[in-house]
Amino acid sequence: MSCGNGLPTIDDCAELHWAVSFDGVRQGDGSWRAPCPGCQAPRALKWWLRRTTIGWCSFCSQHDKEMFRPLLAASLGPCLGGHRKGPEAVDHAELAALARAAIQPRTLRVRLLELSGMSLDSAMDELKVDRSDRYKIRQQLWSFDHKPAGR
Repeated sequence: MSCGNGLPTIDDCAELHWAVSFDGVRQGDGSWRAPCPGCQAPRALKWWLRRTTIGWCSFCSQHDKEMFRPLLAASLGPCLGGHRKGPEAVDHAELAALARAAIQPRTLRVRLLELSGMSLDSAMDELKVDRSDRYKIRQQLWSFDHKPAGR
């Protein structure tokens, strides 16, 4: 997964955006530590790689995680992601088309979870779709997404 500022992977983002912005040092466990961006307390900010995002926490006695968020957002912008984003606008035309679509109920539920912000694989995991059925659902979603207008 790419970062919010266009680097191809979150590994690159952690190394080039986070570490450079906060003068971070890589630790033996693969995480990074840096001084607090507010008061410069040593090793007060920690971040690490998750599957598709960067996790972080505060070890500063003066700044808890909620106080850290605006400090990080000022330096990282879109790389911070997560809580700073508001809900995306609902595409009413897409919801109406989905309601009229002749697709299987499980495929419909997968698509609704996708519209709520989940990835396709996460939506299928959430609904406990068997590996053998995932191909069929992908095919149905593909044919729904690529159907000519007016049909």
